Amino acid sequence: MTGPVMTFQAAGVWFAVRVDSIDRVVGSSEERARRLWPVPMTCAGYAGLFDDGQQLVPVLDLVSRPEIDCALAVVRVNGMQMGLRVERTGAVLDEYSLEGIEGRSTSAYGAHAYGALPGRAAVSADQSFWLLDLEGLHASLENNLLNRIH
Repeated sequence: MTGPVMTFQAAGVWFAVRVDSIDRVVGSSEERARRLWPVPMTCAGYAGLFDDGQQLVPVLDLVSRPEIDCALAVVRVNGMQMGLRVERTGAVLDEYSLEGIEGRSTSAYGAHAYGALPGRAAVSADQSFWLLDLEGLHASLENNLLNRIH
């Protein structure tokens, strides 16, 4: 265990991020829709930029169907904010164990755009989930965007 995590579901798969990396969760689809701007000519899995009132936050779309109502988890990674568009939030888990499987999950919709989602398998008393490596995900996003520019 590496500290409490918050679970969320995307593309039918349970994921988690460390609670200390979560800035906030935006749940109102109306509020989010007004503030999420699509960006032309970006890669699949990139939902756009979220205007949080102070800066534009890049948002990864982990959801398989764009028409469904979703939540937006804004996380901090490497001193920057990044958004994760998810189907629904789950629970905060204090007790869980890391499994031996480490690497990349290809289960979520946006995974193909970023070379899969880096992290590690974990399990609690009630569910299994993929604990995202936000630093690795951020690096994949940066590499993907830089490759599209060059």
